[in-house]
Formats: sequence, C-alpha cells, structure tokens
Amino acid sequence: RAAPREEDDPLGLDGELFRYVAHRQHHGEAFVAYRLLGHPIVLHSAADGLPLACLHLRVVGRRTRERSWREWLPGHSERSRSAAQALIARRPDRGSDDFLGIISEDNEEFELVMTNLTANDVLMFDIGGEPRARENDFWERTDS
Repeated sequence: RAAPREEDDPLGLDGELFRYVAHRQHHGEAFVAYRLLGHPIVLHSAADGLPLACLHLRVVGRRTRERSWREWLPGHSERSRSAAQALIARRPDRGSDDFLGIISEDNEEFELVMTNLTANDVLMFDIGGEPRARENDFWERTDS
C-alpha cells in the first residue's frame, strides 16, 4: 500500500502542524484523518463532542538583543532556528477555560496557531482581558 501523499490532502492543512493520513469522499463531503504534530490541544464541542479548533504553541525563533541595524533591512531573516519545544495544555486547577503554554527555553519568540476544524463556522477567541459578551447579531455567522 502506498504511503499517503500531502498533495492528496483535500483540506490542505499546514504540513508542519498536521500529517495527512487518509481521506474518503462521501456524498460530496470529505472525511479526512490527520496525525497531530507537536503538542497541540484540541477544543471539542460541548454539544456533540466534535472537534472545533486545534491550538498549537509553536516556537518560531530566537531574538537577540545584539542585532545590528542591517538585520532590519528587507529580505534579511530576523529569526534563527531554535531547538526549543513548546506545548499547550489545560489548567485543571482553574477549570476548562484556562490554558498554560510551556516553552523549554527562555527568550524564545512564539506564535499561537489556531486551526478552525469546522466545516463552515467562524471561531472567535479573546486572549486576555475580560470575556466578550454574546453579540446576538453575530452569533450565528458562518464562513458561507
């Protein structure tokens, strides 16, 4: 049996975050299997258990204080590769709404990557600050 090929992936998820395994088409809908890469957390629907979003905390490079002015010129890469690793997890001592990110080295730049796993819904996240109140005009909005 041939190994799965990235070009066969009908959804084209980021190959650094997800490894395509297989898919089946059924009545015009694609059912796709992926292996999660890194140490992400998947948020599931409280209503039916379906996955809604995947959150990856990803180390993107190290910034140094000793950068010269030349490093800010267009075309110059400001990031270097890092061996640091990251993970994101729930904080069970604080309920299901709090998360903790851990990076294995100090002074690393990172990004929080959110992948929408729903077919046609829009996801909104508030990072820090006060929780947003439900806005009924926007509650049922979708990408379609």
